[in-house]
Amino acid sequence: MSLPVYPDQFPAEVMTVVVAALRGTMPDPKHAAHCVWAAVGYGLGKTLLDPVVTASAPLDAAAAADVLEGCCGKEGAFPGFNINWATVIPALLALLAKLLPLLIGGA
Repeated sequence: MSLPVYPDQFPAEVMTVVVAALRGTMPDPKHAAHCVWAAVGYGLGKTLLDPVVTASAPLDAAAAADVLEGCCGKEGAFPGFNINWATVIPALLALLAKLLPLLIGGA
């Protein structure tokens, strides 16, 4: 079974939603969850393809938001360069765990 390759770039407006969700300002939990899930996949694609990624202590939500926001491109694409995704992905997964009860509850 072959899975599709993750894209080289990620829409900056989607990453803006992810950053807002990490900071606790998300008007629509369903939309936020979809954006965060996509960011996890994108980050995993970058991590699995980069043999020099080293595991470090995971970042908390605020620090992960700062890292992602600092990398948002102005041309409409989030390049995702120079991010140690191994430190960011745990914060994204924790956010998904917080969002899940909101989705199941119909919020």
